[in-house]
Amino acid sequence: MEITDYFKNQLCQILWNELSNEQLFQTGLILRITSTTLIPLLREKNSYVEKSLSFLLTNDQCTIIRGLLNCDIILTSPEDILSFDLLTIDKCRRNEFDIGRSMLTVQRWLKKYVRDVLDESDEILHVKYHLIYSVGGQQQVDGGAKRWKTIQTILELVKKHAVNISKCFYVNVCYKPSERESTFPQFRLQSYEPFPLLYKLIILSFILEAHSSVEYLVHKFPRLDLQLFLIIRDLLSSEVLLVAFTNRYRVNYGVNPSSSFNRLMAVPFRAKDVVTDRTGFSHPDVALVLTQLSYYYSGLNEEETDPASIYDQWILYEDEKYIPKSIKQWNKINLKDYQQQFDYLFSTLRHNMLVINCFLDYFVFSRETKQFPHKLVASVWNFSSSLLSEIITGFSGTNDIQLLLPIHIRQYDLSELQKTDTIVLNNLLKSENENY
Repeated sequence: MEITDYFKNQLCQILWNELSNEQLFQTGLILRITSTTLIPLLREKNSYVEKSLSFLLTNDQCTIIRGLLNCDIILTSPEDILSFDLLTIDKCRRNEFDIGRSMLTVQRWLKKYVRDVLDESDEILHVKYHLIYSVGGQQQVDGGAKRWKTIQTILELVKKHAVNISKCFYVNVCYKPSERESTFPQFRLQSYEPFPLLYKLIILSFILEAHSSVEYLVHKFPRLDLQLFLIIRDLLSSEVLLVAFTNRYRVNYGVNPSSSFNRLMAVPFRAKDVVTDRTGFSHPDVALVLTQLSYYYSGLNEEETDPASIYDQWILYEDEKYIPKSIKQWNKINLKDYQQQFDYLFSTLRHNMLVINCFLDYFVFSRETKQFPHKLVASVWNFSSSLLSEIITGFSGTNDIQLLLPIHIRQYDLSELQKTDTIVLNNLLKSENENY
């Protein structure tokens, strides 16, 4: 049977991750030129469908989407497919039943006739990938400012105990002490093993040390304080802190440096210094902790430092030997002397934890932390639903998440490619790769 005959009653949908409309179009042209198998198919119309929660679909548009027949190929991304599923729910939730009914008809038709082909399937089907749309009015996070101040206190205790943890578990901990007492050290857990000792030491510090910031625990327990108890339990027993410290700064997370990106909170990274577009951390405490760590490691830039009344606290927190005499008192700083600010003030305080905490409290968290009463969530399991009539085909050069794939997905390792892992290991163990 000819391949074109096989696809006569199917709509082929090719999914690429993190590609724009222009990139998808260019990719389609490359396939048309280089793949002889796909030439008969790509001579037909290629369509790109982009969806988001703000995208307004009409009945006519739904009819056009369903009209993609006769060996058409859809070039799209996983986000667009999941977004269409969530849009269908959202239209019904808003009582827009005419459009919702049309979208539901399209959705059922797609599940019956679409044949999905996934490029880099391990990345698309990764367990961490979710699409979340917020529903309802924006609200302040539970606990408000005390939520991130509690996290800052916990991180101060992590800094205190990091050196002991690294000595006890030197194989499982990546630790580089900071040059100054006021800065946060390079600290990352490479396995779960050190974490139980770390959170026990944090708990003991709260209970046994008189100078710890626990005055709100020793009297009565109003609702706000109960929320803070739950935040601490979330960080420790629910292992939010473990998740944060097993991720690598600028590899798994960081602050988007692009001037066109109007947020200062940490976002997921796909690789070293490669930001994942249009994504964020859905768990508020994970977002807060990773934002704190991002600024602790990078320090503030020139635009993010600003003199304030709490300047004396910053100076007291800093090592005496590192403070130039010209900046010891805030009222003696010449605000018109740019050279003094840059050479002394900025270089001295950019990694100071109290300065960073102040910047995050007043200019980042108060503006960007938010929560919503409801959420619409779709995951990679939507791609492997048992309701799908056609087989899903995926290709990937890695098999790291084989045990975490959705239950309806089966991985088949080609015999001619089984040597790939060994080749990669041999290349990594070569002498030229021992040093950077």
